[in-house]
Amino acid sequence: ITHKVHLMFKHVAWQMKNIPGGLGDKMEDWVELAHQLGARMRTRFRSVKDPLTRAIARERARQRDTDPEVVAYIDGLDERTRREFKVERVSKAKVDKDTRERRRKEELDKF
Repeated sequence: ITHKVHLMFKHVAWQMKNIPGGLGDKMEDWVELAHQLGARMRTRFRSVKDPLTRAIARERARQRDTDPEVVAYIDGLDERTRREFKVERVSKAKVDKDTRERRRKEELDKF
């Protein structure tokens, strides 16, 4: 039996009942985001033949993209160009979270 299977059978139900929000709030989306950003950088610089030049270019792009002044400028630009909606909207993240919690509760009731 693998570690994942053991965790699922022996620990998940207890954790879902006793940890507020269950395990869904403990996800590692940041890992997936890092993979996506890395893949995007590899795609962007894949035509650079020299490995050293490619590494330097990728690092410069990463530094530029994470520079606080650049991030602040982009955030300000996004804020200035954002559309104004007449009807208040509920965020998709909120709807998805509510759906996950409802389904989690239904599954626990079956368990």
